[in-house]
Amino acid sequence: MSYIKYLLVFSILFSDNVFSCSCQSNFKSYDEAVSKGYANSTVVVSAKAIKTELSKENGSEYQKVEWKVTSSWKGSLKVNDSFSTVTFVGCCMCGHSVEENEKVIFYTSNIEKLSVKKCSIGIESKSQVEQEKVLKRLRENIK
Repeated sequence: MSYIKYLLVFSILFSDNVFSCSCQSNFKSYDEAVSKGYANSTVVVSAKAIKTELSKENGSEYQKVEWKVTSSWKGSLKVNDSFSTVTFVGCCMCGHSVEENEKVIFYTSNIEKLSVKKCSIGIESKSQVEQEKVLKRLRENIK
């Protein structure tokens, strides 16, 4: 019991140095999650990782990725436009490391400060076809 108390006190005292990543969704379906993501974002695009680069700074590991837009459903980015992301990929910070040619669907309102998160529905390759169907429908309904 004293070990648990010690761990709790240590965690509280040094909470700015204690991190964890937990993915939890309140959505019942991809349709609902994609619709909410679309509604809350100013930019929704699918992009392919063209170049990846890992770097370390002050003991932290970051990944810089250059992306090329392959599909655009909303916002100023169009097919073949490029943008980059910088993501902290060290332990427990929810950053998702990507490989060259990996495809991600981005839902964002700030393309300038974009990173790739493990909990983002857009990195789930199994669901990307489903998401694209919903995004196409949402875009058509707006026109």
